[in-house]
Amino acid sequence: MIVGPSGAGKGTLITTLMDTFPGLFSFSVSYTTRGMRANEVDGVHYNFVTKETFEKMKDNNEFLETANVHGNYYGTAKAGIDKISQQNKIPLLDIDVQGAINFVNYFPYANCILLSAPSVQIMRERLQKRSTDTEAVIETRIKNSVQEVD
Repeated sequence: MIVGPSGAGKGTLITTLMDTFPGLFSFSVSYTTRGMRANEVDGVHYNFVTKETFEKMKDNNEFLETANVHGNYYGTAKAGIDKISQQNKIPLLDIDVQGAINFVNYFPYANCILLSAPSVQIMRERLQKRSTDTEAVIETRIKNSVQEVD
C-alpha cells in the first residue's frame, strides 16, 4: 500500500515502481464516487461509479475496505486484488490513511509505505497545480491531511 493524503506523491511513486520493475507490480484500480478529473480515464485511474452503485457493492460485501474521504466514497474491490494475485503480481494500492487502516484489518501483514509532502506549502502547491479543487477545498484537504498524519 502506498498511503498518504492528497498531494503526497503516491501516484508518482506508483508510476516509478511500475516503470522500474515491469511485470512485478500491478496497480489496484479503486472505486470512487467522486467526479472524474479531465486527465483521468475510467477503469485506469479509478472505477467511477454512482453513490448508489457503490453502496450496493458495499452491501454485497464486494470491497476489502471503504472510506469516506472529503464527502466521496473510495474502496478496494476484492475482485481486483484477486485478479492481480492470480497474475502472480504484487498489488499496488493508492490509498489514504483511513482506507489503509481498514485494509490492514483484512491483510494484517500488508506492506505499507506512508508518504507525506515535504511541507504544507508544497502540498498546497501540488494541489493547486492540479487545478481540480477550489481554494476552500484545498485548505480543507490540507487541514484534514495534517490531522490524519498526526
